[in-house]
Formats: sequence, C-alpha cells, structure tokens
Amino acid sequence: MNKFDSNLTSQKNKNKLDSMSSIINRINDRLKQIEKKRKSKYLNYSKTNFKTKTELIKYHGSHNNLLLKKIKKQINSI
Repeated sequence: MNKFDSNLTSQKNKNKLDSMSSIINRINDRLKQIEKKRKSKYLNYSKTNFKTKTELIKYHGSHNNLLLKKIKKQINSI
C-alpha cells in the first residue's frame, strides 16, 4: 500500500512539473512574440506619431514592463 501511495504522489508531482514547464514555455513564447513586435515597431517608428525613437522606446518599454508584471503575478498564483 505504501509503495502505491508513493507512486501516486510521484505521478502527481510529475504532472505538476509538466504543467509548470508548459506554462513557462508558453510565457517564453509570448515574450519572444513581444520582442519581435517591439523590434519591428522600432524599425517602423517613423510611421507613428512619436517624434523621436527615444519616445517610442520609452512607451514600448513601459508597456512591456506592465506585461511582465502581469505574467509574474500569474506565475506566483500557481
């Protein structure tokens, strides 16, 4: 009976690790998407309403920080 319990516990732990790793992979993918968008927006900054590239970088930098804070909150809630 004890061996069965330990196998069940190890299976639950493995499932938790698998779900956490999938969450981390999704977060990493999302961060890569954000970085791609940010880089493309830097390249096309002349088409926007921002007067300088620095204004654009400040705007998108603050936006990414907010997204990162949301992601960290989601991770901590797990």
